[in-house]
Amino acid sequence: MVIRVLIADDSFLMRKVLTDIVNSDSNLEVVGTASTGLEAIKLTKQLKPDVITLDMQMPVMDGFEATKYIRTEMDAPKKNLPIIALTADVMLSEKTRAFEAGISDYITKPFDANKLFASITRLLQ
Repeated sequence: MVIRVLIADDSFLMRKVLTDIVNSDSNLEVVGTASTGLEAIKLTKQLKPDVITLDMQMPVMDGFEATKYIRTEMDAPKKNLPIIALTADVMLSEKTRAFEAGISDYITKPFDANKLFASITRLLQ
């Protein structure tokens, strides 16, 4: 089974890097990319991702707001999708805030691809 990944990050370069990393694993496939939290919500509704990677600091709607929306406004099974924060913010207060919003895992940038793969595997078991 191929795991379908939705990537949300405001940086075009980071979306490209993440797409290349995810697609390098034969068990994973990027099904869409978004540059804002609002776009991530729209794509989550349209597509059938198995997991979402979400930057926490994005314009229009940040990752915190997008996560809260997914967790409270979407129907199951989408509201229960694993959401992995991929963020440059290393502050403990931001990590706590992310988990309070409903993030499933928190990985700081720059990140190791193996850490991302391990997180996806663990969250989907």
